[in-house]
Amino acid sequence: MRKKNQRNATFIQTENAMVKVAVINTNEELMIAQDVMRLAISETVTLGIPA
Repeated sequence: MRKKNQRNATFIQTENAMVKVAVINTNEELMIAQDVMRLAISETVTLGIPA
């Protein structure tokens, strides 16, 4: 399984596994930044502060 992960395989479960194990690439920093911006804009609108 480790070799599959090193090859950036989409699925890394063993051949006889009962379930599929998927590797999903994410960019956590980008997602956090987008959430912060969305919340900041939402709060600005809620408080009536010009953006």
